[in-house]
Formats: sequence, structure tokens, C-alpha cells
Amino acid sequence: MVDIDTHRVVDLLASRDVEDVAEWLRSYPNIRIVSRDGSVSYKSAIEQAGMDIQQVSDRFHLLKGLTDAAKKFISRLLSANFMLPTEASHYDGKLTGDYWDKPIKEDSPTAKHNANVEKKMKVVKQVRELRKQGFNKGEIAGLAGISRATVAKYLKEDFNPANSYYNTTIPSKIKPCAEAIKTMLSKGKTFKQIGIIIREKGYAGSDAAIRMFATRERKIMKETARQGVSGEKIERKWLVSLLYRPIDKISAISAEQLDRIIGEYPVIGRVYDAVSGFKQTLLGKKESELDKWLEETDSLEIDELSSFKSAKSQRFKALKKYISHCKRVVGLTGTPAPNGMMDLWSQIYLLDGGQRLGKTLTDYRERYFIPNQRNATTIFNYKPKPQSEKHINALLSDICMSMQAEDWLKLPQKINLIQNVKFSSSERKQYEVFEKQSYMEFLEGEVSANSAGVLVNKLLQYCNGAVYTENKIYIEVNNAKINLLEYMIDVSAGQAILCFYTFQFDCDRICKKFPYAVKLENENHIKMWNDGNIPLLLVHPQSAGHGLNLQQGGHIIVWFGLPWSLELYQQANARLYRQGQKNNVLIHHLIVENTVDERVYKTLQIKGNVQGELLEALKQKYVDTI
Repeated sequence: MVDIDTHRVVDLLASRDVEDVAEWLRSYPNIRIVSRDGSVSYKSAIEQAGMDIQQVSDRFHLLKGLTDAAKKFISRLLSANFMLPTEASHYDGKLTGDYWDKPIKEDSPTAKHNANVEKKMKVVKQVRELRKQGFNKGEIAGLAGISRATVAKYLKEDFNPANSYYNTTIPSKIKPCAEAIKTMLSKGKTFKQIGIIIREKGYAGSDAAIRMFATRERKIMKETARQGVSGEKIERKWLVSLLYRPIDKISAISAEQLDRIIGEYPVIGRVYDAVSGFKQTLLGKKESELDKWLEETDSLEIDELSSFKSAKSQRFKALKKYISHCKRVVGLTGTPAPNGMMDLWSQIYLLDGGQRLGKTLTDYRERYFIPNQRNATTIFNYKPKPQSEKHINALLSDICMSMQAEDWLKLPQKINLIQNVKFSSSERKQYEVFEKQSYMEFLEGEVSANSAGVLVNKLLQYCNGAVYTENKIYIEVNNAKINLLEYMIDVSAGQAILCFYTFQFDCDRICKKFPYAVKLENENHIKMWNDGNIPLLLVHPQSAGHGLNLQQGGHIIVWFGLPWSLELYQQANARLYRQGQKNNVLIHHLIVENTVDERVYKTLQIKGNVQGELLEALKQKYVDTI
């Protein structure tokens, strides 16, 4: 925790969990602004701590977000290697560096090299001086702390202390065969056939080098045939590098080549202008310059559009102010209505300025929804009027399209499985008493959305095996889910498991039971998981909402506890069920029979309102008591 004004460290927390961060923030009620990165956990913690805390992004992550988006755009626009036409009159016909050419870096560590040479020469002088004094090679080796072979080398008159490979490149073994390989590729020869032929002609390199060179040349040949032009080879990574460094710092591409690339693809020039302009605006810290930059930006692509689903959020209000300046807006999301059709209004407003669903959320709500759960003064939620969903879909049909991954990608099967958790007779009685008592306390207090959320959390905690007290200490009430998780690990026969937990005590209890379990906290954990070095990875759904690629590390998910949010649930499952997954994805849900667990699971499957559905079920169950 760092004070924004003084830049001094105020505190160091032992954990970045939502509950711990929120508790720390609540202890400082004078906090008004929090600058954070893109972590969903921090976002949730700040929201829990206080509604009046304004969240802002720091300059580094703002710029990183823009450059990452620009990188994605360039990657979609151009192939990894493409041909730049040579018809331009100012092109001199000089080709860029070829496949095996490795240009010498301008920033070679000359000083370090010279220091090593000087250090080595001191030892050489010592060796030669000892030789003059009559010492033999063995004695010199002992006195100088080097081997006899090194002593013999230092005594040679033509010895050169400089590294013979300094500022040089090792000659490529495949370069003499390059033209022959290209010819054989054009005739349809396979990698294996090419390898046999060039080895007969004296090639002594590896098969991997043949495949790498041949694969690259084959791609270039296909691209050339598609474009129908001749030209020079350009690598996309050179253009991506320009997003981070100026042209004079990149030796692989010249300013003249960049001009010709922009002439061929003008949109790349606009991308570079947008990134460099934004960088200068941030460094200048002038709000007027930011307004000017936003006005000059003619198109906007909003990734994860559903993160703007709340019309009350600061991010929506900020973007709403400038959206009219953009000539074209594109929104991308995999969960457009995670909690129902009400979530659509703010997202569609960013696309059309309110033309289809109305200028205000109130107007949209009154036109298509009616109150659902409510008391005398408060409406907890709304439900669509008859035919509303049909009318809304018709209004959006001209600007929205849905593309399912299954329709465009060859994905393995996704299998949802319920693993029933059975309470013992005594545990069942204890749960029934706890559920009834909690519901009665809820009715006796002030009925609100917040109190309803507390009720749902209490019941879910009990099902998971522990309950928090008012002092934030948890009390264990049963081990039913822990025992079933142990069984799931045993039957998985060593296959890695991605386990989603709901409460912090879930993570603590699982780690205590399985010491080899790892809680996801940093990029290194992601790499270890994908490399197959973590058998049990514990992840909170809020920490795995968007953009996390875990599909290389396993194909088994276990939901120890379920979240309220359909969006979090779907996005978490998509960490394994996504492009690159090679196995069927098994999604196990640990569900306690005849409890709130079952209600939450069923509601998520039908995309309903978890909180509202649960309250209605409890009302029906205890209607006689009421």
C-alpha cells in the first residue's frame, strides 16, 4: 500500500485476497481514491470496502492496455511473415536480413568484454613471469589456481585473450543448402525427403533446423502466392516492437521500410499515432490533451464489454462521456447478460448512444421489466415482461452477432458433473436448524439486498464446511466437501486439478489438508501449472475472470463452492475450456444434497438470479412458520 501523494509505503499486507484487502481499506475511512492495476480481486475489495471510494488506473497499466490492444490488432491484420511489394518506385531492391543472419547488437557489452580481457591478461603475465623464474607447468597451475592446459595455452606466443566469438555469429550449417531447400519445397518435397537429400550433400546440422527453415519458407511462399506479388520478407514482430521502442532502436527494420509498410497498410500508421499520442498525453499530465486525443480517436474496440454492465460504475460514466466522439465502436464479450437482460442497457448504450434501448436505464427498465422480489419500500430485482426478451433481441439484431467457439473452433467436449455431498444425519439436523435460524434472523432485521446477500453467504459457508464469526474467525462445522475432494484427487490418478473456492477459509482448509496445493498468486504459478508442475491449483473465480490461459496444464475442474455470479462461473470454466485444450474438460461440482448448494447450481444453469431464487425457495419452505 503506497500513499499516492508522498509515494511512501504505508503498509505491506500478507495477502491480496479480497477479504483481507477490503478489511484493510475499511480501517482507513478517510480514503477517497485508490489507484490500482487490472486485478479483479482489488476491484472487488475496493467495492466491498466502501461505495464512495473512487477507483482509477495508473498510467503504466493504461498504456499497457492500449499497447496490448494495438498488438492484438496488428496480429490480426498481418501474418507472422508477409511480403512487402517491391513495385514502389523508391524501393532500391536491397533485401533485409535473411533467416540465418543475426545482426550485431549496437549495445554490445564492450566495457564488460574489455574488463574480462584485462583481468585475463593479468593472469597471463603472472603465468609467464613464473615461467621465467623456472617454475614448471604443474607448479604454475597450483600457484595461479588454473589448470595445466590453461597454463600451456597462456604460454603460447600467439595467445589472444579476446573471445574469438566476440561480436561474431557462428556460421549457419543450413545456409549453403538454402536454395536447394527452397527448390525442393516448390516441388512438394516433405521435410523428411529434404533432410535425406541435403545430408547426402554434406549437411551436418539438426533436423529441427531443417523444419524451422522449411516451415518459414513454406509460409512465405503461400503468402506470396496469395498476394500475387514479389517483394521482401517482413516479420510482424518488427512492427510490434515499434509499439514499445522508437524506430532508431530497432535494427531489423528501417524508417524507409516502415514508410512503405504504412503506405501499403495505412491503418498501421493510425495505430502508431494513437499509441504515441496517448503516451505523450500521459507523460504531460494534461487533461485537455487527453480530451483532444479522445476526439481524434476515430474508432474504439472495447474488450470484455460486460465489465461495463453497471450503469452506476465510474468506468461506464467515464467512457459514456467520450463515446460520441468515436465514429465506430466495437464491443467484445463472452457473457453479455450474466445476470439477466437488465445488464444489456449500459453495454448497448456504449455502442449506439441509447438509440435502441433508450437514453436512460430507468426508461429501459420501465419499458421492458416489472418488479420481482420487493417489500413495502424496496424493490430487490426485476423480471422481464412477457415478450420483452423477443423485442430486445429484435432491436439489437442489426448491431449484435453471436459466435460460439464450438461453431468455429474444434474444441473437445465439455462435461458438467455433479458430485453429491451427503451430510450425516446429525450434520443434516444441524444444517436445517442453522438454515431456519438464519432465515428468521433475516426476516427480523431490515430486509435489503445487502442483508439477503449475507443470508446466502452464511448458508453457502455452512455447506462448504465452516462459518465466519463476527470477529472474522471461522468455525469448522463439517468435513463433507473436504473428504469428497480427497476422493476426487485419488480417482484422478495423478492428473492435475483446477479447484475453484469461494471463501478464504476454503483455501486455508484445503491447503492444510493437501500441503502440495498451490494458491494462484502470480505469473510464475501460471507457468508452473501449464508446465505440469502443480497437481492441485486453488483459484478464486474473481482472480480468474478474464484472459487467463490455463488450458495447457490440465482438463479437470472442481468447484468446491459456487459463486453467485453467472459471469464469474462461465469465465472461470473458460480458463480450461478454450482454444488449445486437447482433452475433454470435466467440470465437477461438489453439491450438498437438499441445501442452498443445489439451488445455486440450478439457478446458474438456467441463468437466473441466484439471490432472488434462493429467497423465494426459503419463503416457500418456511411459509407455515412465517
